Amino acid sequence: MSLVFTKWASISLCLIVLCGSARFAGAQVLTGETKISELVIVNVRADKPSQEIKSLVEMLKVERAKGPAELNVDVVHGPTLNIPPEPRESNNLDVKPDPLLLTVTVGPKGNVELNSEKLGSLLNVEPLTKLLVKVFKDREVNGVFREDTNDVEKTVRLRLDPALKVSDLEKIAIGVDEAGSDRIVLLIDPPDTLPSIDTIFLPQVPSRKRKRH
Repeated sequence: MSLVFTKWASISLCLIVLCGSARFAGAQVLTGETKISELVIVNVRADKPSQEIKSLVEMLKVERAKGPAELNVDVVHGPTLNIPPEPRESNNLDVKPDPLLLTVTVGPKGNVELNSEKLGSLLNVEPLTKLLVKVFKDREVNGVFREDTNDVEKTVRLRLDPALKVSDLEKIAIGVDEAGSDRIVLLIDPPDTLPSIDTIFLPQVPSRKRKRH
């Protein structure tokens, strides 16, 4: 029997039994847990639009340090975002840049870039969405697949300035989601930090969701 532990930002907890329908409201994880910890998935619900990205990142780093198998952020009106594991030590590692990586960067004034290509600002994310649609279409035509799969590589990473708000994260995430990305990763480590090898592609991918109110 596999267990999934979900923790919301409001600190309400529940255990979901994958092989059954039982739910336990307000459950707590026992100290001394060992094997179950490998199956723990933590979802943080980003439901405060005015919260600074810096504060959200600090919360996510605390949760990540506890060693869950998967850590996600649920954007209220947008998709679920995946948080990569802590970076590995750079000693004796020869890591080459992945040319397929797509990174959206949002600066302190809301300026948007895709892999250093300037695409306006958060006031209008349509240029970003249109460019991503084109990139994904070109990859489909040229057979650019995710490693060891038959899936077109549509992963997009997001990096936001710490002074921005959760509402800004939601806006950019929705724009990327609408372009057709099937995996959106929120980067919470410094840009010059060496990422874990292959770890932004975690085994369990959050299901896409489109919530509109």
